[in-house]
Amino acid sequence: MKIRKVIKWAAVAVSIAMPLTVVNMVSAYVDNGSAMARASLIQTDVVRLALLAGDIRILPPADASALLARHGLNSPEALQTKIEVAQASFAQTRADVENTSRRVWRDTAIGFFA
Repeated sequence: MKIRKVIKWAAVAVSIAMPLTVVNMVSAYVDNGSAMARASLIQTDVVRLALLAGDIRILPPADASALLARHGLNSPEALQTKIEVAQASFAQTRADVENTSRRVWRDTAIGFFA
């Protein structure tokens, strides 16, 4: 008799928890998707800035300064600072992507087992 009550209460607990696991799974997938999109945008920005730095190195100083001015920068040092900031931002975003990926796996496993 007691085993039946325990099983009955376990079934009730699982049925109550089920919608919460689905919400957690959906939230994890949305967070992971937005983190991946942010990482992609920042990576594109880092590559663009690195290409700009390469262009600046091979151009004559007058042309290089005009190119920097077109991008809202006043010196190669400002460009280097912007590259470093973008790389740090990308590293942080990449860590966020890894964390959200782990959360997706964890919440998906919990959702399927519940």
